Amino acid sequence: MVFILLLLCAFRVEGQDTGTSIRWSPDKKLVFGDFAGQLDSSNKHGAISFCDLNDVYLIDYDTLEYNIFAFFRKDKSWMKVNDTDLLFHEQMHFNIAEIYSRSVKKKLNLLANKKVDDSAVYRIFIAEVEKINELNSQFDFETRHGTLEQATKIWAEKINFMLDSLLDFEKPQGKIHIRPIE
Repeated sequence: MVFILLLLCAFRVEGQDTGTSIRWSPDKKLVFGDFAGQLDSSNKHGAISFCDLNDVYLIDYDTLEYNIFAFFRKDKSWMKVNDTDLLFHEQMHFNIAEIYSRSVKKKLNLLANKKVDDSAVYRIFIAEVEKINELNSQFDFETRHGTLEQATKIWAEKINFMLDSLLDFEKPQGKIHIRPIE
């Protein structure tokens, strides 16, 4: 039950779910069949969720455009046994990735009408990756990787609250006016 989050600042084709990935959606929950990666029987954890972020941005003089969303890699995620509690725990990790996606978009929107360059945007991504990794570690520690039922329920409420508090940033695409650095 390890969560892996990679920061990718590369251009990708935008689209819905592919055969190997699932784009985060409030209407699509993970199912056992989504864990299609090669099982690592030597790993002590019951599952690995490989969550990733599509984070493409473009600065064009006085405009910052972005397309950011969380997705789950089926081909890199695995589960040893089909256990509904474990599946729920892994869904919470995927939801945490979406929190990160929304948090980045919120921070980018705070750059409106400010002087911005690539390094400012990059610093936002790096800072948010550190925060989300800490949040995932805390989630795993406090729930004992989902084995503590009451702690898991409390965390689920916390995660859902965080998602709801960032609802204004659910849409993947955005465009803001910035002041160019000359």
